[in-house]
Amino acid sequence: MEVGRSLLSTPSPPSQPRNKLRNHISTSGTKISQVSSKVAPSAVGDFPRLVITQELRETYKEDKSKLATAIEKKLEKIRPLSEAKEGRYKQNLKDVESKLLYWLQPREFALTHGKAVQSIEKDELTTSISSNFSEKGAAVLSGDKINVESYKIKFSTKVPVVRSNRLIERRLKKRKATKILKHVKRDDEISNSSIRCCTLSKKVERCINSNDPLRFFAWGLEYRKFLSREEEKEVIINIQHLISLEEAKERFESHFNHEPTPMEWARTVGLSSQAFDSHLVLGKCSLEKIVTTNFRLVLHIAKQYLGNGIAIEDLVQEGNKGLVKSLRKFEISKGNRFKTYARWWVRQSIRKAIQENSRIIRLPPNVFDLLRRIKREKKLCVQEGCAPKLEEIARRVGIRTEKLGCLLWYGREPVSLNDRTFTWYCEDVTYQEITADQRIEQPDIAVFKLLMREHVRQCLNILTPRERTVIEHRFGILDRERKTLNEIGGMFGLSRERIRQIESRALQKLREIASREDLSAYAMFLN
Repeated sequence: MEVGRSLLSTPSPPSQPRNKLRNHISTSGTKISQVSSKVAPSAVGDFPRLVITQELRETYKEDKSKLATAIEKKLEKIRPLSEAKEGRYKQNLKDVESKLLYWLQPREFALTHGKAVQSIEKDELTTSISSNFSEKGAAVLSGDKINVESYKIKFSTKVPVVRSNRLIERRLKKRKATKILKHVKRDDEISNSSIRCCTLSKKVERCINSNDPLRFFAWGLEYRKFLSREEEKEVIINIQHLISLEEAKERFESHFNHEPTPMEWARTVGLSSQAFDSHLVLGKCSLEKIVTTNFRLVLHIAKQYLGNGIAIEDLVQEGNKGLVKSLRKFEISKGNRFKTYARWWVRQSIRKAIQENSRIIRLPPNVFDLLRRIKREKKLCVQEGCAPKLEEIARRVGIRTEKLGCLLWYGREPVSLNDRTFTWYCEDVTYQEITADQRIEQPDIAVFKLLMREHVRQCLNILTPRERTVIEHRFGILDRERKTLNEIGGMFGLSRERIRQIESRALQKLREIASREDLSAYAMFLN
């Protein structure tokens, strides 16, 4: 018992410093063996001693396991550092080898650019390497004795070697690319607005002709945005108030036969001068606003009717008239948008203007509609790949072929004589220069007519003087003025019936002579 108490009262073994971990393990092991050797002889005599020694062994085992775990943790912390040092050492060794290869190449040959070859001595190279590396790397270099001669590359001095410039070119390209990217990133915010302006201007140039007089109106800011439903409702109410004021003015003019003054106009509608002025100004501004915001709608519809003999400016003007007219008929309570309603009035106004003003000779509306249908059916026939025949077009339109011919005759476009055309013998002439004068007869026809007149005079010589005079006045042979039977009877003092008898007897004689003289050959010249 006393031995056990002495063992329990003995102090624990002193802790060793961290740098002597292995010695600590060995000493602890020896102490445990010594204790066990001391306790073992006396264990047979006394049982409590064995228990105490067993407890001491367990405590030392626990201390040993704790010490082992602490050592393993310490080694785990040290191991990455050693591996990193070893990796750096290998990398540095590779760099040394590459530098040796690079600096040993100029000793055997010269570069083609004519530059002086620089050489470095072996001892200078090794000293520079040893100064740059760690102590471990320097020790390895000094211990291994790197054989510099083994890294020499044997080049033949007879064959000139030219170094490739591809690496330099790739580097230059990369530098240029990085410079461009940096420049773009730097100027991106500055040039963003300018790029948008350029793209917008390109779109404008593609969509609108530079000679188009409507390009400034179509691309203004106030012409791009449409009105919302609430704004549209407010604007139309103001316009309808303006229309009611104008209607009151017209009633005043028709009743009093003179234009009213502003005071009379305001008194007619039952408003004060200030309220009247505000309603009038607000209505005019609203009218201008709705016309400008719907200008693109009118322009879009007007472009569909190009090529009908009216310029685009006139079509747009007529469309605006229809737009203003639709304001008088539009009802807000129906719940429709104004653009949907005004579209039909704009089309109707443009079509009416085309019917009335597109041709020099105005055609009735029904004839104009039939011609438009005929034109559409012709286009459909061409698109289907068949020749547009009159019978097929008449069947599609639903009219007779004779009526179709008359409509095509009526629908001919008149041409000015001053318009220029092209012929096979002259490139640029007017219709006046190539159109013959119908009043001038051809020489051969003029000769035949002269011979016919002489022959007819010879035939008239067989008649009596009174019969000859009656025939000449009756058919206008002398002065080309035909006279009636009463006028000829007044000249001779005879009755109308007597002159008719003289005429019939003279014609009978001429018929007998014509059969003998063969005067039927002159029938083609009688017109």
